[in-house]
Amino acid sequence: MNPKDAPFLTIAVVSHGQISLVERLLNTLSSHKPEIDFQVIILENVPDHPKIDFSHYEFKITYLKNQSSLGLSKNINLIFDKFCQDSEYFCILNPDIIFEHEVFSGLLTAMETHQIDIIAPLIVNTNQEIQDSFRPIPNPLEIILRFLNIKKSHYAFDLLPIISYPDWIAAMFLLMPSQIFKEVGGFNPRYRLYFEDVDFCVRARNMNLTIGVIKTIRVIHDGQRTSHKNILFLFRHIVSAIKFFMSKEYQLNHDEGTKSSADK
Repeated sequence: MNPKDAPFLTIAVVSHGQISLVERLLNTLSSHKPEIDFQVIILENVPDHPKIDFSHYEFKITYLKNQSSLGLSKNINLIFDKFCQDSEYFCILNPDIIFEHEVFSGLLTAMETHQIDIIAPLIVNTNQEIQDSFRPIPNPLEIILRFLNIKKSHYAFDLLPIISYPDWIAAMFLLMPSQIFKEVGGFNPRYRLYFEDVDFCVRARNMNLTIGVIKTIRVIHDGQRTSHKNILFLFRHIVSAIKFFMSKEYQLNHDEGTKSSADK
């Protein structure tokens, strides 16, 4: 693709037989589309037979199917390598995101104004309750307590600053310059599912990049916590957690955090 012809923004959506959710996402995006040149790349990771007519949408959509199932990290990297190299910005979306407003112009303005490298809107559920989509770097004990439902995060909207600077943001919505995704090295394919977003943000933090969430811009995430209901997903979650806590990226971040605390 010629850089002059490349869309300003490329949106990546990986579907796992979730074409009905993808259709809802596209419909709400169409109702609240940004006034910039953008394209949506949909990669179907599992066999599915969509009955969607993509031709009536007023933006470019490319629909792809994998020959065999890949991990989320490999799928995201594949989309980026094939379609986003020349786009100015890259956005990763879950299929179960719902737009109620146009969000991209505000996010792009906030990135420039506050010098944020990786940004996300506030994520709420269908009841407009703030979702646990941005957090400090986890530790092994915290993960265990979360699985046991002993520890949960609760955010009070009034107490949130306009811009929050968390350690990591969930990959249900991540927006950044394409160059940043490339410099960080993309998603780590060692993580087939879960912790790929934590790992990505930790590597970005280790490069002194800024991660931000803006509370005045929001989208709905109509999702379910699959790992608590499916033994296979639970196993993958545990495996990914072990990989992360044994990684050099986590150790570097943990060591820096311990050092900073000791210096206070």
